[in-house]
Amino acid sequence: EKALSDLKKVMMEGGVVKVKGVTVFFDCPDNLNYFTKPTGFHLRCALGWLVYFKCRERSKAQEIADEIFGKGAYKIQAKI
Repeated sequence: EKALSDLKKVMMEGGVVKVKGVTVFFDCPDNLNYFTKPTGFHLRCALGWLVYFKCRERSKAQEIADEIFGKGAYKIQAKI
């Protein structure tokens, strides 16, 4: 339950959270209280923020995005 509240906070304010072993970075331009390198696969959420997934496979990033946002809500973009 704490992990879920952490995820909700990060989704609203930006930051970094682990979901099923994958580091997910919500890059909120207004919150400079965190730092991580934006690597891996990404998507742009409805708020206009880039959300980065640090993992080796696109399918794993898509699985985590589907879990966070709902299946099919977003499609993972190419690795940077």
